[in-house]
Amino acid sequence: MVRLLLISFSALVLLFSFNLSPVYAMELGWAREDGGKPGAYLSWGAGARSLSMGRAFAGLADDASATYWNPAGLAQLQQKELTSLYSILWEDTSYSFLSYAHPLSTYQSRANYGTIGAAVVNLRSTGFEKTDDLNRDIGTASDTETAGIISYGRKVTGNLMAGINLKIVNQHIDKYSDTAYGVDIGLLYKPYRRCSMGMNLRNLIPPSLKLKNSTDRFPLELRFGLA
Repeated sequence: MVRLLLISFSALVLLFSFNLSPVYAMELGWAREDGGKPGAYLSWGAGARSLSMGRAFAGLADDASATYWNPAGLAQLQQKELTSLYSILWEDTSYSFLSYAHPLSTYQSRANYGTIGAAVVNLRSTGFEKTDDLNRDIGTASDTETAGIISYGRKVTGNLMAGINLKIVNQHIDKYSDTAYGVDIGLLYKPYRRCSMGMNLRNLIPPSLKLKNSTDRFPLELRFGLA
């Protein structure tokens, strides 16, 4: 009986650790052949540590990449931190992430001013061949998606932390470009020293980008994590 309970609990922890999102359950971009949901690059990952954990970081978020995973986690930082990631993907595509976090109060201080952070996420694909109506080569085009994130996190009580992200996103395809704004919120609760539970609500205010005739609206995502 004890073994069965341990197996059940382990399975539950594993389920939460993958930060399952209803959006992922309903929208598999490749299977639907729709290119994926708008702003998918903001769910890919940030930082080698969090990626090595299978992107299960919403319930931990204890370093500078909290700007990406859960802004509430910034409240855990006790010193300045800088983290970055650069990855070369398929064809002529690259993905990069840079984040900086700055506590507003010192470790010795009892003041609770929280922590601010800033991050930049970029996905760029180049080398797309352009042709005219007669199928003649007229050069190349590129697709660039960029998000700037301003974050703030602080302790609400001794065990509860809250945070917010203000996002500026831009997409530039060939000669078409648009910029939009969005908001994320997050909570992190630590009932014990080595246990934490997190929630990240992305796109509470969703960015909407209009390129030429179509409008892409970022979907609402709710992520949970247990560490």
